[in-house]
Amino acid sequence: AHEEVGLHPQHVESISRMESLESKHGLCVTPIIGLISPSSVAEPSQLTLNADEVEAAFAVPLDYFVDPENCDSAVPVNWGGKNFLLRTYLYDDPESGRQFKIWG
Repeated sequence: AHEEVGLHPQHVESISRMESLESKHGLCVTPIIGLISPSSVAEPSQLTLNADEVEAAFAVPLDYFVDPENCDSAVPVNWGGKNFLLRTYLYDDPESGRQFKIWG
């Protein structure tokens, strides 16, 4: 996250590492779950975006993803020999007034 949005590693406590996957561009992607402290350093207005890698930063409350009404679509896919349910969400960001498509 440091390269992409300027989030310094000393602010992140890694609590879990998920299974690595190969992206459609052949890159190895390893999702990391972590706690950020203080949480204010992860506010979109506090981040320094690398324009070559990130178009925008926005915050979504986690409970948004729990409500099934917010899921725009859920499509079964097979990627790398494994079956996944690819969910897509459309989020209207009140801060920027933009709508973001979140998928994965």
